Amino acid sequence: MTLEDFIADYTEVDDDGTMTVLQNSIAWVNTHIRDNLYNQRVFRDFGAAYFDGDFTCNFKVNFTSATSGKTVYGAIWALGNVVNDMTVLDLGDNLAVLAVKSSIDLWTLQLRIVENGVLRLDASATLSAGTDYYLAIIRDDDGGANGTGQMTVRICTVNYYGKAGAVLVDTLTLDCAAGEKNDFRYLYATNDYDAGASTVMTLTISDLSVNVTSTLYPIGGFIVPEPLADMLEAKEQFGFEECGGLLYAVCGIGPTASDHSKKVHAYDPVSDSWAEKTDAPIALQSPILRAVNGKLYLIGGYDSSTGTFCNKCYEYNPSLDSWTEKAPMPHSLEDMGSAVIDDEIWVFGGIYQSFPSHLINPYINVYNPATNQWRVPSISWATPRCLGDFCCSYDGKVYVVSSTDIMSGYSGNLKASTNVFRYDTILNTFTEVAPCVTAVCYKEVEEIDGLLYVISGVSQLTTYIGTDQVYDVALNMWKARQNLAYAARGVGVAKLDGSIYFCGGFNGSEQAYLYRMTPSGLGTSGGSGMITAATPPTSPARYSAFNRQLDQDRV
Repeated sequence: MTLEDFIADYTEVDDDGTMTVLQNSIAWVNTHIRDNLYNQRVFRDFGAAYFDGDFTCNFKVNFTSATSGKTVYGAIWALGNVVNDMTVLDLGDNLAVLAVKSSIDLWTLQLRIVENGVLRLDASATLSAGTDYYLAIIRDDDGGANGTGQMTVRICTVNYYGKAGAVLVDTLTLDCAAGEKNDFRYLYATNDYDAGASTVMTLTISDLSVNVTSTLYPIGGFIVPEPLADMLEAKEQFGFEECGGLLYAVCGIGPTASDHSKKVHAYDPVSDSWAEKTDAPIALQSPILRAVNGKLYLIGGYDSSTGTFCNKCYEYNPSLDSWTEKAPMPHSLEDMGSAVIDDEIWVFGGIYQSFPSHLINPYINVYNPATNQWRVPSISWATPRCLGDFCCSYDGKVYVVSSTDIMSGYSGNLKASTNVFRYDTILNTFTEVAPCVTAVCYKEVEEIDGLLYVISGVSQLTTYIGTDQVYDVALNMWKARQNLAYAARGVGVAKLDGSIYFCGGFNGSEQAYLYRMTPSGLGTSGGSGMITAATPPTSPARYSAFNRQLDQDRV
């Protein structure tokens, strides 16, 4: 994100001459930040209702000193709609403030929201002087208990929340009240409280960045997924991957819950048709299917013929329509996460024992198709996962999204977690990033232009999730976006030419649906992230229903 320029773009008011304002930093040196005699503020007019949707602000603060034994506080970040000191603004219509408070020489941060003159706040744990704190302020415009907005502040050391090395110190959260949908005009990087006390404070604020993205998740922006030709076989927990312009559905549970399939079917998006291919060597449930250099690799899963977990690895050559067995995986697993980085297949977690209790694999297995060799990086992974392909790659990193790290039986509580981690394959380290909206298992994750899409799944074994969740990597922010065409677990998800395809799954019985949805823009990495209406389906049987739904959306 671009840093704010306090000299070129901001207005400075410094009555006591104790602030030093540079291009990317503001230093208070014994500044009368709580005194009736002085006005101390640095602010920018962004224009009416500029902050009207989702946004993030990042900056650093380092506390040095304050009047000893007194209560001193000042605003180190605020949004409002008039220019005045914080005492007046606190009585106004709408205001969002992050204030630093020194009370009896103890430092805290306060997140304060004012709506119609009513002030609410959330205070941090005690913080230390002389420490760089990295603050990430996030507004989810339609989040919170009332659906009218939620403000969150992540307080970290070392780096910003979700970035490499970040250490989370505390989180502040406030929901907007029912009926309140606040927008703001002015951003304050410093503001004072005229409270009559002659007290001073010394600190430094630096590296403020602002990212407003009211178009990232527009209401109604995700138009109805486009129905396509049904799969040739209803199934769940199967491999689904693009290779050479076709989409391959391989193995899985189906066509009924008591069947395990070795069928391979290829979907052609140009003709909207499926074709049967050579069967896989064995029938598998919950395998990995990934494409590297024009070949497909079928890895692991549950082998129904032997009733055991599988460590087999098979290569499929689409041009020859043939399978070749390759070097086995070091561990026998099902329900793993996977991603492709630098033409290698990275396999995370998975189940390696079902009875008498489920055990989750704590290792990472890496396959290099060029050398036909496996390796197992040494890593202390505190929370290994299982249940559904829960990984996705972007910008050379692997994102490990939700699923469960405590498997207590298929008939019991899946204990899904909202935790999300970014794995660096070079440093061999995990970094926790923003948690997803809904904890979910048996889903899949795909990335398009810096946005990660989590499609369907279950929070409990039969609690089906009919929405997608979207993560903006640049903003480190999640949203539950829209209702999908249907809710199911074990859905196959793949991307092709900028579109996401999802199919199959189980929601009481195995399904054979296939849908496509097409993002038209980019995430904050490079564009709007908006979603456009899909092209009308080429399957005549569902064409009229698709048009009816589009007509409803236009109303």
